[in-house]
Amino acid sequence: MRKVLVFVLWSAAVAVSLDAEPLRIPFGAAPVVDGAFTAAEWPGATTVEFVAAGGAVRVRVHLIHDGNRLYVAFEYIENPGGELVIPEILIDPSNGKAATWQADDWWFHVSAQDCDAQGGFDNYARGGITRPLWSGMPNFKPDPYSVALPAIEVGIPLSMTSLAIGVPFGLALTVNSWPSNTRGYWPDV
Repeated sequence: MRKVLVFVLWSAAVAVSLDAEPLRIPFGAAPVVDGAFTAAEWPGATTVEFVAAGGAVRVRVHLIHDGNRLYVAFEYIENPGGELVIPEILIDPSNGKAATWQADDWWFHVSAQDCDAQGGFDNYARGGITRPLWSGMPNFKPDPYSVALPAIEVGIPLSMTSLAIGVPFGLALTVNSWPSNTRGYWPDV
């Protein structure tokens, strides 16, 4: 029997139709979170796509879990301008669907440092090259001469965010492309 995590579409920016069919995050072997994305490490993963930088950057996101962690890979399949693409994962564990951040909501960010916050976003106080409970790889160099990366992989413990297998939760994904400083969102806002 396959175990799945169920999530519904959620965004801090807008309310999303509650009639949307939930996506399922399948159970699978844990990929190595090293930023060296290969499709072979993510067999059977649920995938979604969206764009950033005015449509120039195309992002494919792969989602899978191993019963202990939620794994998310941001694969940048088109990036002709060589933008730095900074991913963020937004999780609403209670699936409250509120239009504003709630105390249980989580924000995860990977760039020069991995940062996370509960109850808000863009809070860089809890950041570092590595975080004690979760990982996002690889990190950018903290300078304007960083090179665009082809992918970033993230592993978040289900227990950290109070996610439970089979229980719906809210999820939104976003990327910030730099130097154009434009965002892309899934679901689309």
